[in-house]
Amino acid sequence: MEKLRLFNPDILELVLSKLQTKDLLRMKFVSKSWRDIIRDRSFALRHSRLRLPPVSGFLFQKNLEWEGLGVSAVSYISAERKEEEEPPMLLSNIVDSMPADFKMVSSCNGLICCTRYSAENDTLAIRVGNPLTREWFECDWKRCGGRAFAIGLTFNPCRDLTNNSTNFKLVLVQEAVASIGKACFGFYVYSSETGTWRLLDVDVSGDDRFTMGDTKCVSVKGFLYWSTVSGILVFDVENELAYVILRPIMPIVERDQSYGASVAIMGESDGKLQYVMVSSARLVIWALEDPQDGGKWSLVVDKFFADMQNDLVRFLCLQREERSFSMWGFPFGFKDGFMVLRVSSDTRNKGAIYLLNTRDGGFSRFADATGFSIMGGITPCDVLPYSMSLVPLNRP
Repeated sequence: MEKLRLFNPDILELVLSKLQTKDLLRMKFVSKSWRDIIRDRSFALRHSRLRLPPVSGFLFQKNLEWEGLGVSAVSYISAERKEEEEPPMLLSNIVDSMPADFKMVSSCNGLICCTRYSAENDTLAIRVGNPLTREWFECDWKRCGGRAFAIGLTFNPCRDLTNNSTNFKLVLVQEAVASIGKACFGFYVYSSETGTWRLLDVDVSGDDRFTMGDTKCVSVKGFLYWSTVSGILVFDVENELAYVILRPIMPIVERDQSYGASVAIMGESDGKLQYVMVSSARLVIWALEDPQDGGKWSLVVDKFFADMQNDLVRFLCLQREERSFSMWGFPFGFKDGFMVLRVSSDTRNKGAIYLLNTRDGGFSRFADATGFSIMGGITPCDVLPYSMSLVPLNRP
């Protein structure tokens, strides 16, 4: 311990700033001086500005709104190969700090956005926070009008952090009736720097609506994406422009004899929006090369599960051949090449939760879905990727 005290503080801070957040959380217990450095706001600012945080895990929340029961508490699964590598106290800190009875809607570089709608007051309570530091910011919305809405959060710690504030933006998209039988979107932007909402003069032509039951947003380098009936709604935060691009189409391969419909989700990896489609036999992933170039997609992954050599894939292929299951692999979340899958063999078997590394085909099993609080039966589940960050939200 004496050698630790003699360590040059400036050199120590420089070395610590190179570590990932999850490692810093362990380093706090080395000594009091290390803990004080890591807790200091100036260190948090320096560490957060160096790089965008990688995915740490996924937050899960059972959605019972369709039953009139609201939402459940939040659960967390680490993206590490072995969940026990995450300190139990860290898992508790992340989960316990989430606002009660709020629905997760968006995440971006360590910050989480949650909402709670009150039909009685027509008010949308909004909380943006860092669950790791337990800091939360309020920015409510008071004119919902009963119409469907979605919220996206955008934040870049390399650009939006100052010594006195953490600047983020929210984009609220609301369905509006353009004419009889048709719908369009209205856009409102909130800036934490000004503390106000603004209605934008933005027009997305055509008849379009959010995809039923899916209003989660994917945030990628200043662009926000939502799934709609006709395609993917894109919002350019810097230029305040909105438009719809088409989804990619799965290439037809003679070998592909998938049973049943495929399921698609969106996520971010390698700094690009990625569109992931899973069928009973195949995994296909596209990357959006330039959101401003009319929606140009490039094929990143096109694999048959039969070609992936591990126990889980062999089980899936066997079940597919026997056609003895109803939901063999349902994707819930995707980030940085990791995809969360719920795998089951039939309607009676609630299956298990797996993490698939789409880059090397490796699987990790985390829990039985039957014993997992957010995955009972076929209850809808909201899943958000989470990146640990020390980014301070409150002003000094």
